Amino acid sequence: NGLPRNPQWVSEQVEAAAVSRIAAASAPSISTLVLATKAPDTVTALQAVLPALQPGCRVLLLQNGALAVAEQLTQQLGSRLAALHAAVYLSSVTHGCYK
Repeated sequence: NGLPRNPQWVSEQVEAAAVSRIAAASAPSISTLVLATKAPDTVTALQAVLPALQPGCRVLLLQNGALAVAEQLTQQLGSRLAALHAAVYLSSVTHGCYK
């Protein structure tokens, strides 16, 4: 997939897989989720915990480049989030952008 194979990346993949297994094995229990990620990781991270989200949950996304993420979320997870009646809030930060 073209991604570098460094120890940090491998660690992140292991964590994501563990979160996915935990989420899939448990009943929906998350009513409020704060997800702080880099913009390119947002959809994958949200997908991993989607099975654990309660109907009517609130999801706050905090990352760089939130506007780009909105389109990706709509295309890839929009129908699943709508089925949950999830309220999704996007927040973008620019700290460090203008150095």
